[in-house]
Amino acid sequence: MLKFECMVNQTINLFKNAYGGISRPIWLLSAAMFINRSGTMVFPFLALYLNQYLHFSLADTGIVMSIYGVGAFFGTFMGGYLTDRFGNYYV
Repeated sequence: MLKFECMVNQTINLFKNAYGGISRPIWLLSAAMFINRSGTMVFPFLALYLNQYLHFSLADTGIVMSIYGVGAFFGTFMGGYLTDRFGNYYV
């Protein structure tokens, strides 16, 4: 058990030394991006849920997932347009 604790402490110290100088806003941005990207994991399971539990047909499931994709695509462009027009601080 002592060897395991030593290994854990060495790993923690390694990470502290490597990432200790990063500012708080960068940590917050990294955490927000991690949460955002983790949400992407839901979509394959959403397709299965729609098809197997809610009994959507494969075509209807495809339409629902496509609507999300189209909305995300245009939302990206709209976010870029708004950022260019009003600035990143206000958006």
